Amino acid sequence: MRAERTGVAAAFFIEQEAQQTASYIYDLYQGGFGRRPLFTEYRNDHQHLTGGSNLEAEKTLFTQSFVQRAEFTAKYQNALTAETFVDALIQNVNQAAGFGVVDLSGVLDSLIAAYNSGVNLNESRMLVLRVIADNAAFKQSQYNAAFVLIEYFGYLQREPDQSGYDFWLTILNSGEENTYRSLVCSFITSAEYQRRFGSVRKSHQRKVRQLIWVRRPKKFFISHSHPVSTGRDVFNDRPPTASA
Repeated sequence: MRAERTGVAAAFFIEQEAQQTASYIYDLYQGGFGRRPLFTEYRNDHQHLTGGSNLEAEKTLFTQSFVQRAEFTAKYQNALTAETFVDALIQNVNQAAGFGVVDLSGVLDSLIAAYNSGVNLNESRMLVLRVIADNAAFKQSQYNAAFVLIEYFGYLQREPDQSGYDFWLTILNSGEENTYRSLVCSFITSAEYQRRFGSVRKSHQRKVRQLIWVRRPKKFFISHSHPVSTGRDVFNDRPPTASA
């Protein structure tokens, strides 16, 4: 049963609709602001992207409002031509990637053309940002970071603690097998998540096995006899206890 729950939960983020809503919001913030969204921002913004047959129209309207936010207009107040705006966004994208460079050379002409097709400044910026946020190379560079953040937002309903976020992002970036399922399993079996659905019996709490990934040459393995930790509990910012 737990394996099935974990599989369903892990598959949810991979589904196309989640990529076009939750992941799209993340990519807008990283592409447009060079930062990840806060929980309150994500929660409010997600209400505007509900999916379904109207998704494309929702994305257009949402992105149009996004480029009119005070933070966005202040950041790009001097980028008033196609070339300067596109250059500024590409610099943002490469900064957000965190490693290497996202190659957008193949869509550079498309970005300029998209900007020039807008009937006003806001529409021009919206069209370019949509191309960026939907770009496969950029989305791939942000995939793991978005996955970890949405786990915190979706299951724990809060901002991530930085050490926990960094820990799980490192695990996913390792490329080892089954890391996504293991991350999801750790979240849905955490005491913090369980408490969202009422009190958890002590007998059940003792049986809940949190995962710890231990680095060994060429593989990770899972230990069920120790609490999750990089020196602290990933979920509640406290040092792990023997009874976890």
